Amino acid sequence: MKLKKIFKTFALLSPSFLLVAAACGANQEEKKPTENGSEKTIDLTKIDPKTQVVLTTSQGSSWPLIFGLNVYGKNEKGLIPYYNQKFKNDADFAPVRIVLNDEAKVKTQSQTTQNIKNLLDSNSDQIPSLVLGDSSTASVLEQYNRLLDVRNDKLKPELFANKLVSAYNDTDFAKNNKFYNIPFNNNDVDALGFNLDNLKIILDLIKKGGGSVDESMEVYKKAVESETKGNSTPENSFFKALEVKNDQVFKDLKVTMSTFSNIEEALEFATKFIDGLKIKENSKIDQNTDNASIFAIDYSGLILHKNLVSKTGKSFWKSQGKDLSYPIITDESLRNEFKQSYEKFVNTNKTLEHKVGNKTKVLQAFQFKDFKGEGIGDWGSHDILRYRTVFGYIPGVGIKQSIDSATTRYLFAKDKAENAKKFTTFHDVFTTNQPLKSRSDSPYSVFAAGGSSLIPIRTDSEKINKATIKFLEWLYTGQNDIDGKMVDNVDYLMENTGYFVPTKEILTEKKLEEVKAKYQEYFDKIVDFETKNKKSYELINKDDVKKIDWSLYEKMANLRSVIISMESMLKALKEQGDKLKILTDNGNFKATKISGIILDSLIQSTRVENKKTTSADDILKLISEQN
Repeated sequence: MKLKKIFKTFALLSPSFLLVAAACGANQEEKKPTENGSEKTIDLTKIDPKTQVVLTTSQGSSWPLIFGLNVYGKNEKGLIPYYNQKFKNDADFAPVRIVLNDEAKVKTQSQTTQNIKNLLDSNSDQIPSLVLGDSSTASVLEQYNRLLDVRNDKLKPELFANKLVSAYNDTDFAKNNKFYNIPFNNNDVDALGFNLDNLKIILDLIKKGGGSVDESMEVYKKAVESETKGNSTPENSFFKALEVKNDQVFKDLKVTMSTFSNIEEALEFATKFIDGLKIKENSKIDQNTDNASIFAIDYSGLILHKNLVSKTGKSFWKSQGKDLSYPIITDESLRNEFKQSYEKFVNTNKTLEHKVGNKTKVLQAFQFKDFKGEGIGDWGSHDILRYRTVFGYIPGVGIKQSIDSATTRYLFAKDKAENAKKFTTFHDVFTTNQPLKSRSDSPYSVFAAGGSSLIPIRTDSEKINKATIKFLEWLYTGQNDIDGKMVDNVDYLMENTGYFVPTKEILTEKKLEEVKAKYQEYFDKIVDFETKNKKSYELINKDDVKKIDWSLYEKMANLRSVIISMESMLKALKEQGDKLKILTDNGNFKATKISGIILDSLIQSTRVENKKTTSADDILKLISEQN
């Protein structure tokens, strides 16, 4: 997944990291009837690839996809626990055991792939059956003849659009198996998200500074509406402390939707805006004021890559027979363009600083978020939630983590309920489609097919191979009644994760309209509830919280994520000719290492502490040294 493929250059990890047996406090036991009618316990605290379909992932227990597969990894609710109970008496059944990132000791898909390679190198018998990964994972498995061919009447390439299957399986290394990288959870990983309250503040400042704002923008209208709905920007926020340097400082600045939806235009806007500001003399910035940014970017490596492709039509690497070629190493014109874009990303950031006691509070023009950081990492969605940014390129599945929800209360208010009083609500946030261009006049549009794919692995056990295929068939084409009503698994994933499985049946305008109608249904129910009670962030004590049906908030947010992501993909698949490029996770270890070098350097360049800027020449030198 592009979300997780652009990663840190990593040290080789021990094969045992993949299969660490840790229960993590989860209920990992299930009952299975024996032949004489009694029940025996399947011990899922242990990972046993010989008797289980082991699905390994770099995702954690609080990640959006896991809420659909195995909620919090507790083996109590989700598609995997349901499957294990529903089909446990079938002759070709083996229980599915998911291995999350804490057990695997990984944070990225590239590390997961490295672990699998280590297992293969050591001839281990602990090879998993499935991996949530990308084509770099598949390329490693192909080297060891470990790709499992799953094509049959139910699960086959024809389940998906031809253009999509080709995009996910465009490396000609897999001999006769052209369906080795199965599209699974899709999402706009660089959706355009706004904190509407902060946005209204900065747009008003632009007008005060002589600039103009296109008030016909949907996001502008929503920002105006947000002033009387939802929550408000905290008084001690950086954004409440800003004023313009003079009434003409923004006279050449015109804000339209392109200001935010084109990559370089967004970066330039954030920088120009910071340049025209100063801190009010009577500001309320204090010790508790958070550092902030105008523009937050989660997958900055992806954004830089899109920026270059939009300008040149050239990707950093591309398929060439059974391998990849690397224009980022061999094409001088691309390398020169890379230098210009990279320098813009790392050398044009501006800051506004304010001293409080012995602390310096910092407002940056833009920040590349360290989503691989300690704990759950740093994410733009959480900056929107906590009024620490104005807009950002964030994963669509992060919408429910950008508003007051069960998830955000668990993450940030579990030990101190009062924290939720400073969260945004669904009225304060607006998220729309991913950016497609560097600038309005750039020659190419670039669509990032975000999300992960499932790669089936051929193990030494024919029984487990068959059980793997059985599970995949059901996952993609089956149904469940987890919530009391029989629904397709793909629909269940939409409402509970914010991802969608891009099958032909799902990728239609009719289905999109159905999803929009369902979204509106949840939205209206929430409005009705809060009209009769209070706004969610005002319901803090235990008795009040019990009144909230959090599932409405989570499903509404998830379906908004699905809507914008479906819209993006439908538009991309309709495009004809060569003016639209599709970026997928197709690559290999070398490509992954190149991505990691770029990503790490970007993150380091906007750190508030321990900032480090690496020159474009040095980055290109490091890239050229990879093998």
